[in-house]
Amino acid sequence: MNADISGKALTALKENSSEVVQPFLMGCGTKEPKITQLCLAAIQRLMSHEVVSEVAAGNVINMLWQLMENSLEELKLLQTVLVLLTTNTVVHDEALSKDLCQLVNADAPYWLVGMTEMTRTFGLELLESVLNDFPQVFLQHQEFSFLLKERVCPLVIKLFSPNIKFRQGSSTSSSPAPVEKPYFPICMRLLRVVSVLIKQFYSLLVTECEIFLSLLVKFLDADKPQWLRAVAVESIHRFCVQPQLLRSFCQSYDMKQHSTKVFRDIVNALGSFIQSLFLVPNIGNASTASSQTGVSAPVGTASAQANPGMLGMGGGVTVLPAFEYRGTWIPILSISAQGSAKAT
Repeated sequence: MNADISGKALTALKENSSEVVQPFLMGCGTKEPKITQLCLAAIQRLMSHEVVSEVAAGNVINMLWQLMENSLEELKLLQTVLVLLTTNTVVHDEALSKDLCQLVNADAPYWLVGMTEMTRTFGLELLESVLNDFPQVFLQHQEFSFLLKERVCPLVIKLFSPNIKFRQGSSTSSSPAPVEKPYFPICMRLLRVVSVLIKQFYSLLVTECEIFLSLLVKFLDADKPQWLRAVAVESIHRFCVQPQLLRSFCQSYDMKQHSTKVFRDIVNALGSFIQSLFLVPNIGNASTASSQTGVSAPVGTASAQANPGMLGMGGGVTVLPAFEYRGTWIPILSISAQGSAKAT
């Protein structure tokens, strides 16, 4: 009896949801932080109970778009959009997900008619949250699996293009089309999306993950900006701490005859990256100090004994890159070419 009454009440509420939602939309229109937070929380509750019609959902989306343009309550906005994406009876989830990829790619949306643009940083954060919080939706439903392979992965690869083509210190004056420089906020969010794709959907995206991992290896090249190399190392670290994932890399790529040796390339790229950190000795400090004080810095045997990384040659001091392992100074005598990831 109570269940029937509750069901009828929810049905009636959904039929009149446009009028029910309107006061909350007007509250968001005030752009007052406290009022906006309360109104967004109320809208989230209504959508979670699936009592918002498609017409009312369209009004909610328009309001969210206005708030996003004014950079208001970004966290609450993200939470509301997630509820909107994961409530099946409110909107067409697949269409909304497609539109998210369209907007991030600066293309016209299919379902969200009227929206002409979205900041890529916001769109990538939203995409990362959806993929990370609701992986089963993409793994269990064929439509979303197709969307992941045909829309999300090509979008990520396309946005990675500036990071691949850019060479630090290279001259682009002779090039007819200047190479776009990598943009840190975009690149950082792209790498987070890639991390989620590899960790959550590797079994579904074996071929795509091979491309992503190969791109990460290229980001460790010596001619890439230092910040790009650093964030690439952080991303690779997330995979290296998962033995099962590394085992899958070996089985899917390295152990197959005509496949990219992904695991080998990762190891070699990390080794080259670490060695490159020792290839730029911190010289010049002593000469700078001596030029300021007018006193020459003493060099020779005493200095070499004080620092085992310095070996006397011809009465002077040569700084050699080396590792200190358990009290033993081990110089690096053979170093592969910078930026290469050749098998050793």
